[in-house]
Amino acid sequence: MAPLRALLLHASVAAATVITYKSGWDDVTTYGPPEAPPAPQGGIERRRPAKKVNLPLINWIAHDADLQWYGEISVGTPPQKLKVIFDTGSYGLLIPSKICPNCNKTNVFDPTKSTTFSPLPGLEINPLFGTAGDSVPIDTPEGANCTAVTDTIGIGHASVPVKEFLLCDSYGPGLAGQPPDGLFGLGSSATASGQLPSPVFGYHMIPGQKYGSQLTFGGIDKSRSQGPMRTIRIDRSLSELRRTWIMDVVSIAVKNSLPAPVPAINGSSMAIPGVGLIDSATSYMIVPDLATARDLYGRMSPLIVPIDAKGSWGAPCAKLSSLVKDVVFRVGKAGEMDGVFELTVPKEFMNLGPYAGLPGICQALFANPPGLAREPLQRRPGWVFGGPSIKAYYTTWNYEDMTLGFAKAKDH
Repeated sequence: MAPLRALLLHASVAAATVITYKSGWDDVTTYGPPEAPPAPQGGIERRRPAKKVNLPLINWIAHDADLQWYGEISVGTPPQKLKVIFDTGSYGLLIPSKICPNCNKTNVFDPTKSTTFSPLPGLEINPLFGTAGDSVPIDTPEGANCTAVTDTIGIGHASVPVKEFLLCDSYGPGLAGQPPDGLFGLGSSATASGQLPSPVFGYHMIPGQKYGSQLTFGGIDKSRSQGPMRTIRIDRSLSELRRTWIMDVVSIAVKNSLPAPVPAINGSSMAIPGVGLIDSATSYMIVPDLATARDLYGRMSPLIVPIDAKGSWGAPCAKLSSLVKDVVFRVGKAGEMDGVFELTVPKEFMNLGPYAGLPGICQALFANPPGLAREPLQRRPGWVFGGPSIKAYYTTWNYEDMTLGFAKAKDH
């Protein structure tokens, strides 16, 4: 689930606060930095020395596409177990309440059964999401009706005695239709202090396999990677503003590409230099605008065309996998010591499988937003790097240094 909405925009509506919990790019207008209520924090506290936590993940696979990676946490005393999506594109924890009539979940949280539960601070928060769990873009943002409350949160042996989170009594269709119960945000503002040895987590997504993926809290698992680890610095100003992980996009290349098509009027050929918001819980990638999508797919094949009014592109299933090509993004801080990293999105990840309602048509990886996606500080083109952009790598995320690491992933 990920973003196409503006900055952490919020507005007072009756007694509730509406927040774009998923921090995507503004598609038309730039909004200034918000003065939002304190965000419920999804991080796990650490008190050195301690042991890292290796958490097994489940891959939600549908129509041949890897959609979400999720695992088990506990909330309350005694602990109540729930399955949550671990999402680098949002912050805080969101779970369903036992009184939710439309959450459609087997596991819900019952605050009356927890001796450590507190209804405070009690602020009503209605998070909005610009993408749902599936690979098809949605017409309008979806969300949930929630209240900020407090209780113990645990992951493996690590737990936090007092932590705010969102307890929801209503889910939109996107949240209700997913196998996991809730959402655990790993945005760059999440706290990383507590019963963990370091402010680092490592993410290993295994494509095409339901089991075997892993998220490591408090360090990395070197057995999950091979070869050198390349580290880049993220865009600190944007990342702190948006409470997520945002990197500079220096250049883009399509391997073995066709000659570049004529750029559209007012279009930005391949939309660089730009920035990329890394959102592990979005199952596709979003380019900054329609002109960029045309340019990108024009370098692959004229047979890849728009297939809906929501920004999806595709081609006949029998041909799509042979038409797509590897795309290489140079990301990081050009000119700095850490330099840039060549992040390759392989062509094997470009086919998201059959598109519902269009027999024989398969969806391609890149979608375009309805307007212009631009970051709010310098108006550079804004990309959304969904899960497919990083699942070829073992990635490390450092909250204190504000860095990202990339190494070739091992298959387990």
